[in-house]
Parts: sequence; structure tokens; C-alpha cells
Amino acid sequence: MMPGIGGVVAKIDPRGSRYVTSGMVRGWMPVPTDGRAGDLVHLAIDGERAASVFVDYAGKVLLAGNGYVDRHPFCLELPKRAWGRQIRFALSTGEGATVGDGEIILDVDAAGDGTLLCLNETLRAEVDRTPTLIRRQKQGVAHIVFQKTYCRDLFADHHLLLLAARTAADYYDLQAAGIMAEQAMSGMPETYSLLSLAGKVLLKLARYAEADALFEKAIRLDPAAFDARNGRIKAIIGEEDWESALIEAHRLRRVLEEGSPNYADLSGTIAWLNLNLSKPEAALLEADLALDWQPTNTRLMQIKADVLVRLSRYEEAIELYRKALKRDPKAPLVRKRIATALMLSGEFAEAADQDKGRMLTPTFARLNNVPEGLPLWRGELQPGGKLLIWAEVNFGVGQNLLHASIIPDVLALGLDVVLEVEARLVPVMAAAFPQIEVVEQVPPDAQRGDWMEQVACHMPIGSLVRFFRRTRTDYVSSKPFLSHDAERSAKLRAQLDEASGGKRLLVGISWTSSNPFVGDEKSVPLPALLDALDIPEVALVNLQYGDHAAALAQATDATGVQVLEVQGIDRTDDLAGMCDLVAAMDVVVCIGHTTAHIAGGLGIPNFVLVPSSPFAHWLAEGETCVWYPHSRILRQAPSERGDWSRVLANAGEYLGCMILGIPLPETIGDPLVQAQQSGASDPSVNFFRNALELAMADYDYRQITDLIAEIHARHPRNAELLTVVGDSQFRSGRFDPALSAYRAAIAAGGDPVELTVRMAQVMLECYELEQAESLLHELVAKDPALFETRPDIVVLEAQILTCQDKMVKVIERLKPLLERDPANHDAALTIANAYSERGEFDKARLVLTQALQMEARPALISALGVAIGRSGLSEWGAKAIDQARKYGPDPLGTFWLAQFDKDKAPRKPWLFETTEVTLPKDAADRVTVFVCMDTRYCLLYLGTIAASLAKNSPDTNLHVHLVDPAEAALECLAAAEKLLGPDRVSHGIEKPRLGKFDSEQRKTYFASIRFVRLAEMMRAAPGTYFVMDVDNIVRGDLNVCRSLMWKADVLIRNRFSIEPHLALAACGIMLADSESARDFMDRTASYILDAIHTGHVAWFLDQIALSYALKAAPSDPSLKLKVKQLPTALLDWDFAADSLVWTGKGKRRLKNERYLQEYNRYFETFTKTKLASV
Repeated sequence: MMPGIGGVVAKIDPRGSRYVTSGMVRGWMPVPTDGRAGDLVHLAIDGERAASVFVDYAGKVLLAGNGYVDRHPFCLELPKRAWGRQIRFALSTGEGATVGDGEIILDVDAAGDGTLLCLNETLRAEVDRTPTLIRRQKQGVAHIVFQKTYCRDLFADHHLLLLAARTAADYYDLQAAGIMAEQAMSGMPETYSLLSLAGKVLLKLARYAEADALFEKAIRLDPAAFDARNGRIKAIIGEEDWESALIEAHRLRRVLEEGSPNYADLSGTIAWLNLNLSKPEAALLEADLALDWQPTNTRLMQIKADVLVRLSRYEEAIELYRKALKRDPKAPLVRKRIATALMLSGEFAEAADQDKGRMLTPTFARLNNVPEGLPLWRGELQPGGKLLIWAEVNFGVGQNLLHASIIPDVLALGLDVVLEVEARLVPVMAAAFPQIEVVEQVPPDAQRGDWMEQVACHMPIGSLVRFFRRTRTDYVSSKPFLSHDAERSAKLRAQLDEASGGKRLLVGISWTSSNPFVGDEKSVPLPALLDALDIPEVALVNLQYGDHAAALAQATDATGVQVLEVQGIDRTDDLAGMCDLVAAMDVVVCIGHTTAHIAGGLGIPNFVLVPSSPFAHWLAEGETCVWYPHSRILRQAPSERGDWSRVLANAGEYLGCMILGIPLPETIGDPLVQAQQSGASDPSVNFFRNALELAMADYDYRQITDLIAEIHARHPRNAELLTVVGDSQFRSGRFDPALSAYRAAIAAGGDPVELTVRMAQVMLECYELEQAESLLHELVAKDPALFETRPDIVVLEAQILTCQDKMVKVIERLKPLLERDPANHDAALTIANAYSERGEFDKARLVLTQALQMEARPALISALGVAIGRSGLSEWGAKAIDQARKYGPDPLGTFWLAQFDKDKAPRKPWLFETTEVTLPKDAADRVTVFVCMDTRYCLLYLGTIAASLAKNSPDTNLHVHLVDPAEAALECLAAAEKLLGPDRVSHGIEKPRLGKFDSEQRKTYFASIRFVRLAEMMRAAPGTYFVMDVDNIVRGDLNVCRSLMWKADVLIRNRFSIEPHLALAACGIMLADSESARDFMDRTASYILDAIHTGHVAWFLDQIALSYALKAAPSDPSLKLKVKQLPTALLDWDFAADSLVWTGKGKRRLKNERYLQEYNRYFETFTKTKLASV
């Protein structure tokens, strides 16, 4: 049998892993790599074929993500003769390959549910590796193993089952976690370790009282153990008894060693408890104490930042969240919290992107029924079915209403939408959106209805902002969207008018929140509210949800202000009735909860009273409500926390103005208000702009292409969108389409100055320097004042002159600008570079010092250090560079440290020598592709590049340089020689001793040493060489490239950057069979060896060495280097169909289906060759 492929979708059942449900077997096959149409899958029962199904690979693909295999699903029906007994169950393909994990024994009940009875050898081996997977933080993979291996063989292993339950909970499969936890605790010995572990599992399942009891038992066994006592504190927190938890935490901390990790962790918990008890000042003291002991702890940084948000210190909070994310970029809770701070600060785009982190938090998984197997909507306008938008339970009613205000924009795109909301919101949303299907939300463990069969993708409602609300002015599309029963509202109005005695304004009020975390801070004292709104001609109406009759009676008795009540409407559960009631009001005065969202959604004038640190959607300042144009926010100042007197006085004043017909104060200078006043907007323009930017950030080339086509079809004359199209093409490296888009934008009425500057930047990027210079000269000729008003144009022209090596003109252009604006960062770096190139290091130092006095940027500090060092003061220069490196990696500074120290460091060539080498044959008559790799990259990519050369460039040599290869890498090399033939493959092997290099330096060595070995190879076997990244794919005959070398020594992709490590691409370089090319590569190798021998090694070393080698004058003037731009048709990272070589830059290769298909096809060819040779 061939190795197993695909698998069966198994679920945890109390009896064991359930492989069959109601007689149906659900499985999957991986997306094929050879283009075949499908596979036949057979089901065998007790060794005899019982059913078959054809898996059509043209059908729907389930996107797995997170490194798992994308898959095609299939279903098979288990014959009823197999029900009610034990069976031997196996799946295979028509070619005999095993599907899944081989033959297993299932116990099938009378209802057709088949559960795993025992483990076979394959499954046992997978179970045995789960502890290792968990130690390596691969909980997702471990959970998949447990899903298909849970059976009686594991029932007695309490520890393993608890690990499995915890893993399931970590992976948010709470139902499975509960089942395995119950089995593990059944008959479990009451040892400290098992009780403590079981308690931790129950914490994840939110079974806090049971967890508390288990921790109590564990504490009795070991009263001094930290884990159980800390676990009990978390259980008390879970029950929201924060005062008791705080007492226990202080009690435990007193017995801990001050400064220990546990001491710091518990101090963080105490800070968190103080924050939830509305004591942010005390919380800040505790957070600072914890961070004094553990300054790099991500959780502690997040807690302190949370405190800073509560204290309205948003900039400090954001800085600290960023520091935490630098330590752990994927920390979901930190991402969720920084999104809050960013939204409060008006940083809408980054807030929306970071808020994706909420979807990875345990709370989100526990509360929501996230659709399995469905891809998230990425902005497709033709997703192949319906788009499911589902309300988030973690939001509550109010925030779901808030985000539902975006749905009209979604519908305007022509999408077929199903909206899933909780039962109370179904009639509200059905009335608001009669053109779509509105369905009732089901609990997390329940199955959705048959309507799901028509759904192609889904989107949690809180994620719509990523596509529709990325700037403040995007919110101009926010309009009233809720509906009400006009007839019923009129009757309610008549009743209230009569009850009020005909007062002029009906004012609805609500004043309190039941939120356990911030409800007290959000709530307004009712007597103070009534006093503030006790205005002639104003009748107050109760809109407060919940039963507050006693509080209301007490407040009206105390103030003498009457509040009208409406009978027959349940203000908590009858939200459609609440819409009718709120619509009967003239104005609503309320805190920021559900009532505010109903009023805003209906377009009823509304004064929203918010505390000094409000929910993020109310933002941190200003009266403008971005979500609801008829709402106005009245907020406490940070210094007024807990004091509502001024806010309530403002509310009363504004009501008085309304009665007297006096306009309310205008919001001056708010771009959103200005946009609202300018007239109608097209929400699809916002969508296309945002969706295209997101697709670019995600390297989603298919989506980019589709969106650009839609823009040309729907908005062919929209200058804003055509500009975004140009930007996306520019960032993709598609320069000609970018220029075309910018020209079209100008023709459509776009800003000619801004668009011409963009065109010049494109030309500079692709080294069309004369054209770029000409464009700018034409622009300035029309408006000479631009040199005064647009410093970016001056800097851009200077950068073009830099590339033309006209340093005197660079200095002439930039000196006047820096006299006016010494803080111009780009100008300072550009002119300092020009001074340095002329050897005027003192002048470079002066310019950079002046710029640093304005703003201390790391790039300026590093550049100053380089200038100081190059002027002869290397020790002082090194100190400045070291200072810059404290802010983060400094590739250029590190490169120059090596140059400063190269004469001091002893040369130890024996540490880095090649131990074995064979030379390319007929190198003078062929192109030789030169690649360098370690074992990991060899296993991943050598097969693809070798197979693509064998098919597409049959007369090209391949030289493979292996760094510290394992036996598996040598086997791959042998397979490449078999595939291409021994005459076409040569190799080098080295085993460097990199004892003092850290992981980043080792990675840099592997990336850079190829140019040292290439220099040696070009001397030993002269010829034309194409050095390329090993993840490249060759798609045509490379020998035609030799004609491109006419009058050129080097073909290289130059791109402008003042920073040498960004000034060229090292993913592919062609070198002629010329002495100038060999001399250039010798200089490059010398720079790299200087860094290696001194130990000053940083990422981008190879690109910096190449940049300086290109600029350095050869020792022999006759060897002047002739350099040409490497054409996109030869080397392309946008994966164009007619390019000879595709280079897989970073994430691009993992996001592009064309690249992945070709990679898989060639890798499969190579694998067959390798297996045959074995």
C-alpha cells in the first residue's frame, strides 16, 4: 500500500472518536498537484468493498490555513447492514492508496453512529507523539490526533486524557474538551498533579465552582504549592467574586519570594483585579511592581497597558502594547486590546486589522458558533454562494446593532447575504433588511440549518469594518438603517403626549448598565440625571431595560421629577417594540448601551453620556459620533472620572436649546462632518479602496486582479480608485500598469501634482532616471513654487540625482531645504550620503547631528555613527551604531562595524572552508545556475528547482552548494544528479564552525556565503552564472539570457533606496563571463568575509555587500563594471505567465496559487525520481 493520504473527519463522542454519524462518513482528499480531475474513494467493511464515491477536484475546496492541507470534502454512506455491530473499516483510492490511517475497528450503533473501539498501530504511534507536539506548542496538530484516537485504550490514562482535554480547550473545541475531561476525572486518583491539571482544564471550560473544589483538594495535599492556590484564585475570578480573589491573591503573595516569576505573575493578577474593581491607580502601582521584576513579560505589559487605557493615557498604552507584540506578535488578547486603544485614538485601519486578534481569544471561541470548514470572506464580489454574516455573542446586542449599520454597504455591492443574529434581533433585522434572509443564531455546539448548504463564505459582523470603515471619512456612509412600525409609534406618541399634558419634547432616558466589568463607570446616578433634565416643556420617558422600578420610584420621590412609563413593551426582550417606542421620542438621553444604538440606528436625535474611558466605538474625544450621524457624544474629561455634573449640565443645556430653537454648537474642522455636509457618497468606493489595500497586504494576487477588473468595470473614471490601482501595481512590481493607472487617474481629474510624483517614484524604482527627472522638471516648470511648498519633490529629485552619481547637485538641491527644515529625515540622510560619497564626512556628521537634535531616530543615529567611523574615528562611530542597535536591528551599521574592525580581527579561514567541491562542466558554453542552501531548504526546494530546470532549460548547469548538509540533503543532491544527469550538476560542501553565532547570524551566514563561494567558482570555472534563491522556479530556457548580457557584466534588479540593504534584490543576479564581473564578485566576497571574521553579521549582509561592491571603483580602471537592470521578463516575483524565472519572495510564494501549483508539480516529479533511485 502507498502512504496514507487524506482522512476521515472524526469528532469526539463520549463513547470514542466518532468516524460515522447517522450512517454518513465525511472525509477529505488533499488538493492534487498533478492536475488530475478526481479520485475514486472506496469504503471497505470487513475486507469487502461496500461503497464508493468520486471526489471531483473541480469542486469546492475547504481552505485549511495555519499550515494544514487544503482539501476537497467527500461523503460516503455506510450500508445499513453494517449498523448495530462491530466492523473493520478502511478507505482507499482506486489506485490502492490508503486514505486516512489504515484499517480500524468501529462500533456502530443502531442509529448508524460508528465510534472507534481501539487503536491500530498507526494511531498508537500518533498518540505516542502527542506529548512532544504539546511541548512544542503544536496544540492544533495534537488536537487533530486526539480527535481521531479517543477510545477505550486511552480511558484509563487520566493524565493523557487531561492533556487531550486541555489541548481541545486551547484549540477552542470545548465540547470535546468537556467529554474528555469527564472521562479523565472518572475514577481519577486524587494526586496533587492530577487534581491541579484537572482544575486547570475546568477553568478553560468556565466550570469555575468545580475547578475551585479540585484546587481545594490539591491544596490540602500540598498547602505550599503555588499552582493550586493560584488556580483557585482564577476560579474565584471566574465566578466574578473579585474582592475575595483579591484577598486570596494578597494572602498568597505574602508567602512568595519577592521578585520571583510567580511573585511578578501574581502582582499582575492583583493589578487586573484592582482594575476591575475600578481602582486604576492602585492597579497601575501593582502593574509597575510586576514589570520591575519581569520587564519583558507580555501578559504584564498587556495588563499595564489596559490600566493606562482606563486612565485615558492612550499613547502610552499603545506604545506598551506594541512592545508586548514585539515579544509575541500573535498574542490574541494583546491584539484585541491594542485595537481598542487604536480605535479610541482614531487609528481606524490599524484598529480594524489588529482586532482580528479577538477571534483567537478563548472567550470568542467559547461564546460563538464559528462555522467550520468555511473560508472567511476576503472581499470577493462573486464568492460562489451566499455570504453569512453572523452576530458576535461577545459583543452583546448594542455592538451587534452598531456593526449592522455597515450591512447596507455590503448589500450595495450586490452580494447575496444571510444574516444570523440572536432571537431578540431577528424581527429587528428582518424589518431593517427585508431583501435578505435573517436567521436565528444557534448555540456554539448546535448545527445550523439546511440553508448553510448555499453559504460559500462567512464573516463575523465585527470584521466588516476592515473593508468598509478604515478612515474617519469612510464613516460618511453610516446612515440610519433600522425600521419601526410607524402606526404603532404614532399611537405610543399620542399616549405619551396625553400623559405628559402636551409638553413639547418627549425625551427618552436610560441610565444604568449591568456590565460586570465597567457597568459602574458607565452608569449615571439617576437622581442627578432627573435633576439635570428637569426642564419646562420636557417630558421624560423610561427607556431603561431591566427591572428598575424601585430605583426609579426612589429617584422620583427624591427629586420630584416624574418619568412616564409605557406598558406592554418588554424593554429587555422586545427589541422590535423598543424600536417603536424609541421612534416615538423627540430625543434620547442615555448612556452608551443598547438604547443608544437603537436611537442611533433609527436616526433619533440622541445625547450619549460616556465616561472618561469609554468603549472604543465612542472614540476618546469630540462630540461627533462616527457611527450615527444624529447622535452626539457628551463625555467626561479624563480629570472628571466618576463626576457626571458637567456632562449632565451640557445635556440639559442642549435640551434647552432644542426647545428654544437654538442650533447646537457645530463641530469645527472634523473631516467626517465636512464629508457629510458635502453630499452623497458611494460606499462601494470605500470598499474597493480598502479591499485592494487589504489584498495587497495579504499578497492575495487573485483578489487583486479581480478587484482591479471590478474597479475598471464599475468606476472607470474614479480618480481615487485609479490611484489606488496604481499604488497596488507599483507595490507588486508591475511598473507599466502602475504608470498607466496613474495617467488614467490624472485624466479622470485626479491631483496632477501628486500623481506625477507617484509616476516619478515608479520610474526611480525601476531606474528609468532620465524619464523620472524629466517628469519632475515639467511639473516644477508649470509651478516653480512647488520647490518651496513640496519638500518631498525636492528630496525625490535629489534621490534621482544620487542614482546618477551627481552628488554636487544633490547637495545644492538639499541645502536650502535643510536650512528651512533641519528635521527633514529623508533630506538629511540623502545629503549626508552625498557628503560621505565625496569623502566630506565632517559635513555629513554636522547635517545628521542637527537632524538628531530635532528628533532622535535610530536611522539617523546609525548614519551618524557610520559617518564618524568613516572619518577615522571608528571607536566613536561604533558607539553611535551600538546606540542605534538598541532600538532594533541595524544592518547597515553592523556592516560598517565589520569594516571598522576588519584589520583588528584575526582571520581564521579554516573555520569557513569548503571541504568538497566539483566544478561545472562546459561552464564557458552554458549558463550555470548557482544555488546555496542548508539541509532544511534543500529538502524543501532543491527538488523543485532541479525538476523545473530539467523540463524547461535542458542545457543549463546546476551548481548546488550545501552548508552543513545532513544525510537527507545528500540524498536529495544525488536525486538531482539522477534527474538532470551527472554532466549538468556540480556541487560544493562546507561544514562551517559557527560556535558563537546566534540563530539570526547563522541564517545570515547561509544567505550570504553563496556569494563567497560563487566568487571562488567564477575563478575556478569561468562562465556565465545565474545566482538565484533556491525557492525560485525556472520556467523557460535560461541560455537565451546570454544574449541579454551584451555590453553588460551584471544584470541585477536595482531599486532606489538610500539604505543599501534595500537598494537591490539579491534573489537573482546574472553575471557575464568577464573579468569585470569576477572582480565585482571578489569585492562582494571580501565584504562578506570581513563581516564573518569580525562577527559583525546581520541580516541583509549580502545585499549591502553587493550594493557597496557595485559602487566601489575597481583597482584596475579597465575593469569598470557595466551594469544593466534585470528585466521583469527574466526574473519576476509577481508570477507573470511569460516570465522565465519566478522568485518566491517571502509570503508571496505562500499566498499565490500559481506559484504553489507549479512548486507542487515539480516537487512531485522530483519526489518520484528520488523514490525510484532509493
